[in-house]
Amino acid sequence: MKNNSGNNAPKGTSGRKPAGLRGVLRFVHRWVGFPAGLLLTALFYSGLLSLFSADLQGWMQPATLTQAPLAPRALEEAEALVHHPDSKSSDLQASRHWKATPFLNLPQPGAPGLHLWQYDGHVFRGPALDPASGARLAGQTVAGGAFFVTLHDSFHLRAPWGSLLVTVAGGCFLVSLFTGLLLQWPRLKPAFLQFRPYGSAHRSWLDLHLLAGTLAFAVLLLTGVSGTFLAATDLLPEKMQTRLTNPPARLQDQSVLTPAPHTLPELVTTGAALWGRGQNGFVLFSGSGATLYRSDAGQFCPMRSHVETAGRVTTARRCSLYGFMRGLHDLRWAPSTIRWLYGFCGLAGLGVLASGLILFQKSEARKAAAAPARAPRWLVGLYQGAVIWALAGFPLATLGLLWASRLPSPLSDPVLWQEEVFFTFWGTSFLLPLLSWIFSGAPENTPRSQILCWEAVLLPLSLLGLGLPVLDFITRRPALFSTPYSAVLWGTDLAGVLTGLVGASVLLHLRRSCRPCPKTPGFLS
Repeated sequence: MKNNSGNNAPKGTSGRKPAGLRGVLRFVHRWVGFPAGLLLTALFYSGLLSLFSADLQGWMQPATLTQAPLAPRALEEAEALVHHPDSKSSDLQASRHWKATPFLNLPQPGAPGLHLWQYDGHVFRGPALDPASGARLAGQTVAGGAFFVTLHDSFHLRAPWGSLLVTVAGGCFLVSLFTGLLLQWPRLKPAFLQFRPYGSAHRSWLDLHLLAGTLAFAVLLLTGVSGTFLAATDLLPEKMQTRLTNPPARLQDQSVLTPAPHTLPELVTTGAALWGRGQNGFVLFSGSGATLYRSDAGQFCPMRSHVETAGRVTTARRCSLYGFMRGLHDLRWAPSTIRWLYGFCGLAGLGVLASGLILFQKSEARKAAAAPARAPRWLVGLYQGAVIWALAGFPLATLGLLWASRLPSPLSDPVLWQEEVFFTFWGTSFLLPLLSWIFSGAPENTPRSQILCWEAVLLPLSLLGLGLPVLDFITRRPALFSTPYSAVLWGTDLAGVLTGLVGASVLLHLRRSCRPCPKTPGFLS
């Protein structure tokens, strides 16, 4: 007799089939990918901006976009400023205060500024100098592109917590990447390059998730492996780090120049003769003299060949594993075309993350609507606020940082003010959607309540992005409108406008899709 007891079993008990391997993969992909995706969006955003850190530095500090060639007088003035920091500039503190060695960042192709910097653990601080005279350029100190590099490396957290968080996020990214590949492998070929934007919302987001992940899989894999390796290296003991990051003596060639370049102008001239024009990176000052390092842009692996004022030249013969991973991840050697291609792959990665987060949030919202007792209102709002914070909060905070770098600082420390603006905008972009969800007065899981959450962030995002060219036009010196580096300024303005247009388009699309909606108080009501 046929047993029909399974058909009579209540739902969710003995009638449920075992999950199996595919169910386990789906569970891991969802619940590892969602929390990690919230952090990975910040890593992808900051990684994209780190690719163009020199351009961002020029936009925040437009006075450095000069055409003057580097003169010996400027080098002598910079060296005098290092030996007597308190007498000529309050921005460059004595090394005993900062516990950081000062260095002179030399002009390079695409980054014509001359900077005397010290690293405070987060950003580079110090004056920008005129390459012709060595005089300090007008304008306040800025956080610069190094702010996003540090954010990408450690989230601006103390060691080892920042590197640990990045390592865990990178490992979760690789797990999500491979579980997603295994889940879609049987239907990967028929679904390849299939995108249905006019289908159902779930189908469209899923198609975008699969399409972007398939097209950029190779780059995402290389980026994830190299980034996780570099972050994990920072967690090793100091002796192991030194052994891994610095090439051993047997892989280095050393020679002595005669006569030795005793002065800083002679040292810079010697570096140009050894490595070629535009290959000088930075000069590191110490008690025994100065050391000129080759630019990382001149080679795939940052092997840091250098020449000292004593005449000793050190050149690495072979690239280490750490140097290979650093060159693969940072692309400091790459021309602009490769960096732009890498950037588009990063945008595809953001598309994968954004579609995955939205699919998860919508899935949990549907479950909450079907069974309100299993998903409380605050949890649904928490998911909604987290997704909005991850996708729109970082661009909003970045625009806030750009605005703060051009506006006068109310604090004595402009860099501290700019950092506070960034993190205030970033944190507020999570609180505002959450509060809008709680106090909206709209029924749960309705389009109106979701619009109130999104408009809390998209409205200021659109205003700041569309207003960025106006700010640049007002605060830019007239002499900078016709320089060869004005493309850096206009390019950043264009990126801000595009960001504002995307935010405004998303907001208008949400409002159109909501018609007719119940009228409730909101930011645009």
